[in-house]
Amino acid sequence: MPIVADATLTVRALLDRVGEPARREGWLARVKQARDDVEVDVARLVPQVDLLRAMRAALPDDGFFVDELTQVGYVSRFAFPIYAHSTYVPVTYQGALGSGFATALGVQAANPGRPVLSISGDGGFLYTAVELSTAVQQRLPVVAVVFNDRSYANVSRSQLRSLGTTVGTDLHNPDFPAFARAFGAHGVRVDTPDDLAAEIATAFERPDVPTVIEVPVGDMPSPWPLIRLPRVR
Repeated sequence: MPIVADATLTVRALLDRVGEPARREGWLARVKQARDDVEVDVARLVPQVDLLRAMRAALPDDGFFVDELTQVGYVSRFAFPIYAHSTYVPVTYQGALGSGFATALGVQAANPGRPVLSISGDGGFLYTAVELSTAVQQRLPVVAVVFNDRSYANVSRSQLRSLGTTVGTDLHNPDFPAFARAFGAHGVRVDTPDDLAAEIATAFERPDVPTVIEVPVGDMPSPWPLIRLPRVR
C-alpha cells in the first residue's frame, strides 16, 4: 500500500510495530541451523575450502575480496567469511565471466591503501589479463590469484554430464608468473594453501606493485548442489 508521510516519522512508527529484534533473532537462528545442516557437505569441497581459508587468513579484515566465475569463487559465496561492510565484491549472478580482475582494479583505485584480493580461473583471468599494463602504470597493487586447471571447468563439467565429452573447453595458457613479470608486475607460482597464504601476505607488503599468484589445480568437486539450496523460511 502507498504511504505519503515524513520518512523519519514513518520508519519509527513501523519499527515500533514490527518488533524487529525478536524477528531478526529467529531468522538468524533458522539461517544458522540451515548452515549447520550443510556444514559436512561444505567440508567436502576440497581444495576449494582449504584455499578459501588460506586466503581469508592472509586478507586483513577490512580488505576487499573480488570473486569470479571460478570453482573457488562459487564456493566463496557461502564459505568465505566477511568481516567488514561491502568488502565482498561479487561478480553477480549475471554470468560476467572475465570481469573479476578488471573490477578489482577499479576497487583498488577507489580504495587506495586498502588491500584488494582478486580471484579468477585461468579462462576468466585471460579476458582482461592485459590490464596488468594499467595496474603497473597506475600503481594499483591488486593481488590476483589465478587458479589454473587449463580449461573452462564449469562448462567442461556441464558438457561431460550432458554429452559425455567436451568441446572447446581446453585452454592453452601462458606461463602466468612470466606473463605478469613481462608487464613489470610481480609473478609467482604456488602449490599449497599455506604457500598461497604466505605469498598473499608478502604481496600486500609490496607497495604500488600488482602481483599475480598462479595456483595449479585439477578437477574440483561441484559446489552447485550447495548453491541451489531451498529457500530458508
